[in-house]
Amino acid sequence: MHATVGVDDFAFDKKGNMYAGTNATNEFLLITLAGKVYPLLTFEDQLDGPTSAAFGVKNNKKWVYIANGAFPIFPGQDPRRPSIMRLYVGIKGEPRP
Repeated sequence: MHATVGVDDFAFDKKGNMYAGTNATNEFLLITLAGKVYPLLTFEDQLDGPTSAAFGVKNNKKWVYIANGAFPIFPGQDPRRPSIMRLYVGIKGEPRP
């Protein structure tokens, strides 16, 4: 996999796709094995410095949880919104080791 994108944290699904937060540009991305990049969430979706990503457990394995750091050094919401968001992606996550 190769994609020219600066990400902070990421999680993988069972198919090998990467879900990644870009806290400086307020995007949450899907990056495929072929290196294609698709924005799933943006600033308009209330992202505020998406810094961490993890798939849920048990009945939530097809949901990605995103932590918004709301870092004051990057552009963001006004007022800042540190928060946790979740996004249904329809594919189970790959557990972290």
